[in-house]
Amino acid sequence: MKAHTMSRDWYWHEFLRRAKAGEIGSTAHAARLSSGLPVILHVDAYAANEAPEPDTEQEREPDEIEFEIQSGNGHLRLLKRRGGALIPVDGCTRLIESIAQALEGSADLDHFWLDLFIGVRLQYGTHADGSWSAAEIWDRALGPWAPWVK
Repeated sequence: MKAHTMSRDWYWHEFLRRAKAGEIGSTAHAARLSSGLPVILHVDAYAANEAPEPDTEQEREPDEIEFEIQSGNGHLRLLKRRGGALIPVDGCTRLIESIAQALEGSADLDHFWLDLFIGVRLQYGTHADGSWSAAEIWDRALGPWAPWVK
């Protein structure tokens, strides 16, 4: 299905190439250092052309998997998992590069739309409890990812 729905100029291909080259790991490490927060990698998998649940017209929840990227070594710690579509990614607890390899190489995922999220989770706060300004959010949490934004 990838060949039929995704042309070679989609950013996904460049993203996977750079991820396999280890560039996400170094960026994640920089984001963790600058923010002081854990970096999370989350993948949702939506079955292509899946009909809504009968009599509800509601889409089924996506399958998902989520890891925390460990500081320094780039190893992954599994935080949560739901459903079976992302089984090819399930064993990727070594490095981020293994996630990219599994996402690209698994024919089982050809009929799924994948949403990948990576970054830190911010919490709302007040000035009294040390919330960050917009500039601090950019500098600490978003700035390291600037080269990835297209």
